[in-house]
Amino acid sequence: MAVADKNSSGLGLYSLVVGLVYMLVGGAQFVNGFIGYETWIVPGDWFQGLVLVIIGLVFSWGYVLMRKGDQEWDSYLAIGSLLAGIIFALYLFMMLANGLGWMLGFEDWLEWTFIEQFQPGLWLFIVAIPGAYLTMKEHVWNKSIP
Repeated sequence: MAVADKNSSGLGLYSLVVGLVYMLVGGAQFVNGFIGYETWIVPGDWFQGLVLVIIGLVFSWGYVLMRKGDQEWDSYLAIGSLLAGIIFALYLFMMLANGLGWMLGFEDWLEWTFIEQFQPGLWLFIVAIPGAYLTMKEHVWNKSIP
């Protein structure tokens, strides 16, 4: 896809915005992990913050390649969406496991709440879903089978 393609430019801009959001939230989480500051929306965990920053870099690099005219820039959008989905699934499974421990009344989970487990990797995935859909639509579902 060339830069002049309107659909390509829109997807590229989307990839940049999603990347910046991931990097912003991940950077805040990274810093909060080092200074010990906790909020319910961006908890302090430097490792999870670093993972979100890396996902944001993958999304953003697709935009950089699109501006350079690289034909394969949208693979970064697809891989960023895939990484975001994997992190979403991990957080979801952790939340379900902790919820099960709470429902069963295990001693370590008596104080557990849903909101403390609601990590940015869960709610940020919502902004990554359209990218995954549009990439699949463009490259998988629209290709004719020879």
